[in-house]
Amino acid sequence: MIGPPEVTRAGTAITFAWPLHRLRLSAFRERDGDTRCEIEAETIDGEMWAPLTGLTVLNLTAARSRGELAKHLNTRDDSFPWHDAIEHAALLAVRFHREGGPIVPLASVTAPTSIRYLIDRIIPADETTILFGDGEAGKSLFSMFIAVAVATGTPLPRGLGPEQPGAVLYLDWESDPTEHSRRLQLISRGLGLDEAPANVFYRQCVRPLHEDADTLAREVVERGVELTIIDSLAVACGDDPSSPGAALRTMNAARQLGGTRLGLGHLNRVDRERPQANQTTFGSVFWRNAARAMWQLVRSEDAPAGSAPFALYNRKANNAPRERWPLGMAFTFGADAYGLEPYDVRASDTLAGGALTGDRIRQALRLGSLDTNEIAEALGIDAAAVRMACQRMHDVVTTEAAIPGRNGRPARWGLKA
Repeated sequence: MIGPPEVTRAGTAITFAWPLHRLRLSAFRERDGDTRCEIEAETIDGEMWAPLTGLTVLNLTAARSRGELAKHLNTRDDSFPWHDAIEHAALLAVRFHREGGPIVPLASVTAPTSIRYLIDRIIPADETTILFGDGEAGKSLFSMFIAVAVATGTPLPRGLGPEQPGAVLYLDWESDPTEHSRRLQLISRGLGLDEAPANVFYRQCVRPLHEDADTLAREVVERGVELTIIDSLAVACGDDPSSPGAALRTMNAARQLGGTRLGLGHLNRVDRERPQANQTTFGSVFWRNAARAMWQLVRSEDAPAGSAPFALYNRKANNAPRERWPLGMAFTFGADAYGLEPYDVRASDTLAGGALTGDRIRQALRLGSLDTNEIAEALGIDAAAVRMACQRMHDVVTTEAAIPGRNGRPARWGLKA
């Protein structure tokens, strides 16, 4: 008789391990009532696991398929009851695959008293966040700053400290390891580190994320990865990013990875000419719907030499109040180090103009009340648009009513106490 195996799950993949043998099952799919998967059989050889067969497709619900695999494995290693092991694994694997998560009383689930973040305020822990923007805006560069911060516990400007440092996995569909290694070295020096962290892992990817999720989920578990960066979502989907199916498959695959995920996206082309819109990433609306938080990175057109100011606009926040005012920062580029420092977005018409009109008005009124024309002049927008926005805002009040006529005056506005 065979003893009970140790069962571990990573994404949708399942591993059944006995003292000297194990079976790995992944890439489950159902068709016409059959449940198939890819299966690997291994045995201990010294201190390493050695494969007994190549990757094989097994019909878990077909006795003949199971029997043929067991017979083949017995010819490779007859010291183990393969038939019993495969029958046991097949029964449990089909059950796990079909049942999904367990049904539990919701009130019994331990809930945190506050929202947990991996990077304070911008990346919720154990969720998928999207960082998007135009090409060459600096998304990949900023994500590498985040990677180094998480890997080492080093804080970033604007109080963006990593709350749970740990390993990082960078999945790249767009570039090559040499470019990212160079950035890692430069950023590490710019953040004052003696050497680049050894726990930032990199993988150059070719297959769509949903086809590779089981393998990657196993790496996340085995390497203790806290943050996975997906660069970029449009390429990782392996299909038309405007397709709802492609977006949902990719975002579901990101969830299967476990840990916290940061996906990089591109700006929706419709929004490019509407800087004050609540902009979103390119492709299907389901990219936005499936993310728990979204941030847009906009690079300033008013960049001084050796510096690249940018702003982060909070375009979605499911579990917390949305950040109203953009977070300004600037890349600094030296010969042997890249730095990151705070930046006042009011110094850049490009960055201040990208905030929503209401948020720009609130920012202007923080120093005291202003009339309609003064707000319009300060923000460079039409007075009628200011008046309409102020009338809609619940936290803006009239401190002096307008007096109509040739010698009248516009209304004066202030923030509600």
